[in-house]
Amino acid sequence: MIIRIDLADTKQMVVVTDHDSKVLARNTFRCRAWDLGAALDGAVHRAAAKGFAGAMVACEPTGYRWRVLGQLSADRGVPFVCVQSMVTSWSRRTEDLTL
Repeated sequence: MIIRIDLADTKQMVVVTDHDSKVLARNTFRCRAWDLGAALDGAVHRAAAKGFAGAMVACEPTGYRWRVLGQLSADRGVPFVCVQSMVTSWSRRTEDLTL
C-alpha cells in the first residue's frame, strides 16, 4: 500500500492507495508536516485492516518538509520515497482526463 502525501505549510493531503493506485482513503490534515505522526499511524493501521503486509510513504520533495516526513516514516519503520517533481509533471501530461 502507498501513503501519498502532498505537503504544504499548514494543510497536508494524505491519500492511501493500493498498488494499482485505487484510492482506499483520503484525508486533509490542517497541521504542519511534523505533526503528521498520527496520520501515518492511521494509514499504516488502515493498511493492516485491508490485508496489506505493509505500507510505503511517497511525496514530492518540497522545501524542507520532505525531510521531516522522512524522519517520521523512519521512526515508524515505514519505507519512504521521494518522487521527483519532473516525473510527476510528465506523468500528468500523459493522463487521459476525458473519461
